[in-house]
Amino acid sequence: IPLLFILENGTGYNFVANTYKSIIDKYGFKTKNIKNLCMAGGVALNCLANSRILKESKFENIWIQPSAGDAGGALGCAMLAAGLKKHFRKYYLGPEYANRYIDHYICNNHHELSKSLRYTITPGDSKYNREQVIAKHLAEGKIIGLFQGRMEFGPRALGNRSILADPRPKDMQDRINKAVKIREAFRPFAPSVMVEHMKDWFDTDLEDSPYMLFVADTIEGEKIPAVVHVNNTSRLHTVTGEDNPRYYDIIKEFEKLTGVPMVLNTSFNVRGEPIVCSPEDAYKCFMNTGIDILVLEDYIIYKEEL
Repeated sequence: IPLLFILENGTGYNFVANTYKSIIDKYGFKTKNIKNLCMAGGVALNCLANSRILKESKFENIWIQPSAGDAGGALGCAMLAAGLKKHFRKYYLGPEYANRYIDHYICNNHHELSKSLRYTITPGDSKYNREQVIAKHLAEGKIIGLFQGRMEFGPRALGNRSILADPRPKDMQDRINKAVKIREAFRPFAPSVMVEHMKDWFDTDLEDSPYMLFVADTIEGEKIPAVVHVNNTSRLHTVTGEDNPRYYDIIKEFEKLTGVPMVLNTSFNVRGEPIVCSPEDAYKCFMNTGIDILVLEDYIIYKEEL
């Protein structure tokens, strides 16, 4: 499908969804007692088309792996060779950096950091609750770069290489697009919502959406305008304590402060750049954008003029 066609007034997205539908009709899935659909390929990253198929077909479940494009073939081959047939939930498969690596990085760059930043070293402090501190700063309107654990496998940031913010302020979407992502102001952001609260805020038949591959209409969109698109939909990302406990606890602490069981989540990068992989990448993005606070595992770095 030509790129221009995809971009023109949304027509291309309808074309993709209609093509899905014609394939389903052609192979008689409507008349067969098939409850589950598994899709792959780059086209399966189209959230709007995926959501239409779920809504308009008789499938009860649609499963798409987080890296549905060409890169996903490597994972599929590995799983096939290993004989793995169990449910796939481990989508944090990239590099991980221990606190000692980050401590070494901070020590080696102490002079540069101290020129323009105030930073705190928090590991080992029993009085320190990392998740509470992050949630408090989010509720205060700070934009936070979150770098923790293993990097996500696939094009979506799912809480380990993410930029987080409060979804409630009307100007937050515009603020992040201008000062951080360096892109058009209308571009939407996703909510990362505690899975048990998803149906309180979004009209969907989904039980979860861990890979951010479906959209849903919002129920109380006026309360979370920064994560609602102009058509009153949001691209859902559900979070559980089992899949990502530290990220889940941040959202839980944010809910305690605000009554909202979700945070704004977007990939930790700027337009045209890949998602940050290493602490060095994260620090560079932090310094060159309007991100207020950088979290490197258990370290919190504040951008503050001295």
